[in-house]
Amino acid sequence: MRFFGWVLIAVAFITASAEAVLALGPGPRPVLATGDIWTLLSGLPSGAGSTSGHWLDVVTATVMMLPAWIAVGLTGVMMVVTGRLRRRRHRLSAFDAGR
Repeated sequence: MRFFGWVLIAVAFITASAEAVLALGPGPRPVLATGDIWTLLSGLPSGAGSTSGHWLDVVTATVMMLPAWIAVGLTGVMMVVTGRLRRRRHRLSAFDAGR
């Protein structure tokens, strides 16, 4: 899980640098939205099946409008942090032998 999280963080850096390169061009500053990246990778529009007003559709639409580097980077950071959490095991020492 941590490895995949680091891969997503690397992808976030790549999309942020691509957005920075696009910002150097003439005209308005373009934003690489998560929905655009989703459409490029899957071939389906990001709002293909969301006709209902369910709260999950609202959250999905909000995430798809975020810049791609934010959505992918936060997902990667969450995966790295959750993959890093471990339960601490109690180590026995010489003083615990009498218990």
